[in-house]
Amino acid sequence: MQLPITLGTASALGVLFVGLSVLVTAARVRGGTGLGLGVEAPDGTPSPLLVASRRQGHFAEYVPYSLILLGLLEAWGLQRTLLLTFAGLLIVARLILSFGINARTPNPWRLAGNALQWGLILAMSGTGAWRIYESQLR
Repeated sequence: MQLPITLGTASALGVLFVGLSVLVTAARVRGGTGLGLGVEAPDGTPSPLLVASRRQGHFAEYVPYSLILLGLLEAWGLQRTLLLTFAGLLIVARLILSFGINARTPNPWRLAGNALQWGLILAMSGTGAWRIYESQLR
C-alpha cells in the first residue's frame, strides 16, 4: 500500500526538522555549549540555544503523532482533499511555530501555531474515530 500524501508531508517536514537541528548545532557552537541549554540573559531573555532546542523539541514532540494519524487516515481511505488539507495545515502549523516560538510573550504566533497543531490532532483523531464508528455500522 502506498501513502503518497503522508510520504510527501513527512518528506517536507523531514527537511524542516533537519534545518531546525542544524540551528541547534549552530547555536551550540556559537555559545560554546556542549550540553545543556546555555545561559539566560540578565533581562530574562532565553538563550539562543534554548530557543533553538525548544523549536526542535516541540517539532519532535508533535510531528510524529500527527504523521501517524495522517498515515492511518490515508490507509483507511480518507478523501484525498481532506488528507491534503490536514497535510497542508500540519506544515503551516510547524512553520508558524518554528518561526514564532522565540517572540516575546504575549506571543500570537506561538498561540496560533499551538492552536492549529492541537486542533489538527483533534480533527484527525475525531475523523479516525468517526471512520471506525461508521465502519462498525455496516
